[in-house]
Amino acid sequence: QSISQLNDFMNSDLDDQTLKDAAYLTLGLSSFNLGKWQEAIDYLSHLNQDGGPYANQARLHIGMSLEKLGRSDEAEEIYKQILNEQTANNPGLRVNQPNQ
Repeated sequence: QSISQLNDFMNSDLDDQTLKDAAYLTLGLSSFNLGKWQEAIDYLSHLNQDGGPYANQARLHIGMSLEKLGRSDEAEEIYKQILNEQTANNPGLRVNQPNQ
């Protein structure tokens, strides 16, 4: 019933993107926890935007869902994107790379 209510909320005329993003995250993580991998990907893909407050969490769970679906190569690409973005923003996380 809660998922149905969140879906109704998502289909409303709400203009607050932060609330919509939080609802997509909740739906995506709920689907993930229920083992509905493709459904999780569908919801979390709405958050897979650079700079969005939930983007990294969404990408991580998309990657894990892809792994569960046997799509390891796609998951690996997502993990590499996350790692590259994090190391670009946090030089202390770089491993075995010369100082720039």
